Amino acid sequence: MSRIRVGVVGGGSIAKAHVIAVRSLRSYFGGDGRDPEVVAIADVDPEAAEQAALAYGVDRWTADWMALVEDEQIDMITIAVPNDQHETVAVAAAKAGKHVMSEKPLANTVEAGRRMLAAVQEAGVVHSVNLNYRSIPAIRYARELIHQGAIGEIVGVRGTFLQDWGLDPSIPRSWKFEKARSGGGPMLSLGCHLVDLAHFLVGNIAEVVATTSTLIEERPLPTGRDTYAAQTGPVEMGPVDIDDSGAFLFRTASGVNGVLELSRVHSGRQNFCTIEVSGTEGTVAFDYERLNELQLSTRSAPGGGFTRIIVGPAQDGGLVWTLGGLGVGFAETIIVHFRELMAAIDSGEQASPSFADGLRAQEVIHAALVSAETGAWETVTPVVSH
Repeated sequence: MSRIRVGVVGGGSIAKAHVIAVRSLRSYFGGDGRDPEVVAIADVDPEAAEQAALAYGVDRWTADWMALVEDEQIDMITIAVPNDQHETVAVAAAKAGKHVMSEKPLANTVEAGRRMLAAVQEAGVVHSVNLNYRSIPAIRYARELIHQGAIGEIVGVRGTFLQDWGLDPSIPRSWKFEKARSGGGPMLSLGCHLVDLAHFLVGNIAEVVATTSTLIEERPLPTGRDTYAAQTGPVEMGPVDIDDSGAFLFRTASGVNGVLELSRVHSGRQNFCTIEVSGTEGTVAFDYERLNELQLSTRSAPGGGFTRIIVGPAQDGGLVWTLGGLGVGFAETIIVHFRELMAAIDSGEQASPSFADGLRAQEVIHAALVSAETGAWETVTPVVSH
């Protein structure tokens, strides 16, 4: 079975996560799948490309990402660049017959995401988007409990994804604060994860009504690549044209109600991702800050309240570790994602989450952002078949 040779487009921290994931598959899973290898890294900044290659132990680097796309020795392209570049790279890779794994959100606009999906479907390549929170064993066990009927008929969903790094007004107005490049603030960048989890656990969202706000309306223009590096001294300022926070109510196609809150200006919260699903017979709750636990409440339990479940091999079949209590971390969620992507390439089946899943989440968030402007409920209407 031939090895999958991977080219990574992007030289930042998320590219690092891709490299770690590819390299870790053999040590975690014994080399099942096609045992991929990273053979090259590209970044438009040649210094960044070279530094990334040296830091991550990759032999080849280039400032021309098309060189990776056109290289017949490369089988798959992973995309770890700003949102507005996802479409260009993905479409070119698909046309060249490469399998594609894109960072989330799928694109900076719904229209770009639809073109990306059309391109990979037309090319017949395997595609995936890095909605890696689906890979968390606790989330998967929550889904199993829900589908088994452990909490009865679903009544409602509540989710949060809150961060605080945006509270610092000296953080530069990088591409993350430009609508044309990012497509949106935390409503999109964090919301894509949370919406996808809602879809994964309870089904597709059909209607939304939303509100957003922008706390810091201008920021210093960046002087370097680091999007989180505070700017000091005299600096030129630029406007912010995206949300800093937002929230929306939703209804699924099956009639389940829910509420989601997103923010990067929520003091004290670094990565507060939670999702709670309530049913007629109980509730299951997940909190990323307690990554390897679930809280489960059932009406039949004496005394009520929640029971803490430490998720391990008894719940996930020894997915990562065979000894209970060891737990998993962020990097391992991406490793699991890549393992399943390799398995999809082996089988010729489509990977999950796919570009279609990423687009479905993006269509919901687009409807929410429209609703924030109109003040009305908006229907989520996919234009293409997923």
